Amino acid sequence: MNRITAYAVFLVLAASAASASERAPVPLWWPLAEVSNDYQLLCQRRLRGMLDPGWLIDPLSPPDAMRSAPDDALDPLHRSQIYFSIAQADFLEGEAVSAAANLRASRTLIEQRGDGFSLDLIPILTAQARLDMENGAYSRAIDTLQRARAIFRRANGLNEACQGLWLEAEAEAHAAAGDLMAADGAQLQSHRLRRHPDIDQHQLQVDALIDMADWQRELHAALPPEQRAGLACLIASSFSPGIGEPRRCHHPGMRELYKRAVRLLEDNEGKDSLGLVEPLRGLAISYLYGTVHWKRYGDRIGFHGPYYRGRRMLERALTIAEKAEFGASDRTLATILVDLGDWHSIYDHGPKRARDYYRRAWTLMKQDIPDDEVPGAFENPVRLLYLPAGFQQPQARGQISDSGPMLPGWARVEFTVTAEGRATDIEVIENNPPYWTRHNRDIERSMATSRFRPAWRNGEPVPVRAEILYRFRYPAPSENISADSG
Repeated sequence: MNRITAYAVFLVLAASAASASERAPVPLWWPLAEVSNDYQLLCQRRLRGMLDPGWLIDPLSPPDAMRSAPDDALDPLHRSQIYFSIAQADFLEGEAVSAAANLRASRTLIEQRGDGFSLDLIPILTAQARLDMENGAYSRAIDTLQRARAIFRRANGLNEACQGLWLEAEAEAHAAAGDLMAADGAQLQSHRLRRHPDIDQHQLQVDALIDMADWQRELHAALPPEQRAGLACLIASSFSPGIGEPRRCHHPGMRELYKRAVRLLEDNEGKDSLGLVEPLRGLAISYLYGTVHWKRYGDRIGFHGPYYRGRRMLERALTIAEKAEFGASDRTLATILVDLGDWHSIYDHGPKRARDYYRRAWTLMKQDIPDDEVPGAFENPVRLLYLPAGFQQPQARGQISDSGPMLPGWARVEFTVTAEGRATDIEVIENNPPYWTRHNRDIERSMATSRFRPAWRNGEPVPVRAEILYRFRYPAPSENISADSG
């Protein structure tokens, strides 16, 4: 059996179903773009308890009288809060420049009081970081969030566990700026703070474990192939890193984090708790990483791995959701059904069974959308698993040496995804640079091993034409090649 590891691309088994539901506006004094779990709600209550009520305004437009320049006779704190209120209204109305100007005016009034570590700076700094993130000024957002945390630490105004929220915002900024390892460092700090004894409710601990596991899954997917191979511990840490392994491998992997969440829920809520659905789904996807291998059967590629273990996790999640006392939502059931369909599509153990799961999911999803629309999970083919091309393997035979200058290149590939979820009629239609075609055969072989969730129309899978971009690095051309290619 060939031991080259297959790779799950879109992580669809553990990804939550996308929700387009509108949320209430989040105030600018809050570091994240939403308030979505019990941990955040708890910390928001604590933050409300420590800030002056003048900062805790609802995100509504102020009256015209308030939009005029604050009266100089007002106390500087109140004037600062009025500027802040106007900035929040500007932000909600899309007036970013005006919002930034009003935040600067608000901050200046506080700083002129002579206290650079005033807790009154927290909402202003947080709001400025939110605006900087919106405008792509990630480095400035990170610096501003770090200053806000320094004020918290100095004033003891917010317990350590809740400071993790500002670290999560820092991680978002680092990731948006492309510095994934710095984002990972901030996430690790946040996770340690969220496991603080001050927050000992089991559900909050479970949320912290799942959030960290989800992050490690996303980080592993986003890393370039050469880094991904060296950080397999993000998925399944051995807890005994070898000599030369990165320090990051001293932390538990995604699989262990999901297992801890499952144990906590089983101990506190029982083995049929609806809360088990999410970590069980995450645990299933963890078995696709580093444990799935391929074998050739004549002209066909088959994948092998812990098929039954992952399937049992998903079937248990489905049983819990179907038998829950208060019932799971149709969206939750449909998501698990899609997971099971994906699982069977990957392993070739039952194409008909995969189609049956997909059809059940389609039926549930169609209940909430117009007849002429296609559920998002089935609108386009989704690539589930593939065998990496040779140049994506750090130790691949014949790989180009990177001892000299290396440049980024890409190849655009067109192919047909059949109703069975296989790629056929594969064609490399464009190379950049045009003369670099060395990887084309590897790319075609990789595409031929791919497993897809097919597109569906009118309750049935259909073949569709699709395209994908393969990125690689190639040696800087010599002068002769440059001249010939020009």
